[in-house]
Amino acid sequence: MNAQIATSRYALFIAGIAAALATGARAQSSRYDFVNVADSSGPLGPVGFGTPTLNNTGTVAFRGQFDGPGPAGIFRWDGGRLAVVADTRNGFEQIDYAPPLLNDQGTLAFLAVGADYSGMILTADTSGALRPVVSGFVPIATPFEGQVTQRFPILGGFGIDSTGAVVVHRWVQEEGRGIKEIVRATANGFTTIARTGPGAFYDISNPAVDPSGVVAFNARLTSAGPYGIYVARRGEPALSLPLAETLSPLRDQHLAVNSDGVVATTSSVGIVTFRDGSVTLVADFADGFDQFEYPLVNSRGSVVFRARATGGTFGIFAGRDPIADRIIGVGDSLFGSTVNLVSLGDGALNDRGDVAFRYGLADGRYGVALARLVPEPSALALLAPLAGLAVRRRLSR
Repeated sequence: MNAQIATSRYALFIAGIAAALATGARAQSSRYDFVNVADSSGPLGPVGFGTPTLNNTGTVAFRGQFDGPGPAGIFRWDGGRLAVVADTRNGFEQIDYAPPLLNDQGTLAFLAVGADYSGMILTADTSGALRPVVSGFVPIATPFEGQVTQRFPILGGFGIDSTGAVVVHRWVQEEGRGIKEIVRATANGFTTIARTGPGAFYDISNPAVDPSGVVAFNARLTSAGPYGIYVARRGEPALSLPLAETLSPLRDQHLAVNSDGVVATTSSVGIVTFRDGSVTLVADFADGFDQFEYPLVNSRGSVVFRARATGGTFGIFAGRDPIADRIIGVGDSLFGSTVNLVSLGDGALNDRGDVAFRYGLADGRYGVALARLVPEPSALALLAPLAGLAVRRRLSR
């Protein structure tokens, strides 16, 4: 009888803990394991690292430069194996610092400059085969002619989707007039997503591209009109998101978009996400930040961003708490030294919650790293030892 009472008490004790975990416990801060993908202690030099990107399989891609200084190139890292995708010995004059963007099939897109100083976007599959997607010069009639020495037809924004199609922001010339377009480029040609000109937008900005094919961009309809955020799914026209006046975007404001059409961006109040007509405040200045940059969003709706804590230093954060949600930042310990630089770029967050970033250390090393999210233990996992103890007590009586 006493054994039955003791067993019942243990059962009630375990049940009480389960109820507390289910209703009253606060989740612990996210924890990350840090992997040093590449740094300047090896064949790559301290100058030339660009911000890295990664996909859902954990592959990382980045721009780097061999020490010397030697050739600049695009590199791919697959869980410990570092490979050269392309470098300036392939006939390129320059490899651009724009992040090389990856899809889950391992195909990446990157921006380079040819020997004739024409700009080009190329793709590289897992076999290393290179395919030019778009190339050429900016038309002489464009307003930017004379302001740059290397004339690009690409205006800086591009991305790649799961089919291998590349979304490009480019100049074209029609009837002596420069036109800006956002197009989806495949082996079969170009499909227009948005453009400037009569009956279209007055201005458009660089697009954000999700691997699912969803595209977001800033645009305005008239020279005096406000900029808005537009979202276009593959095969559908671009739709404007309704925005409050205080959240209206700027022309060159950074955007990120996920497969559900959720857009993350900065605003006058902080980091926000838009979905259809709803706005969610991710983090604001009242939370203890004084500057926000480069929000990213994944398919689960998780957002990470670079920011500066009030009176503190820059870091990468996964939420509104500048302490509990800090992933890595200036002043933190990393790879046996102290961080003095950390930066984030397009495509640096995957659906698992892992984050790729560029860093600089106090000991003089520069490199790129991967912050892998460590899953939090579930309530059932925490209860397992207690359940085993109850069973053992019952058997021993």
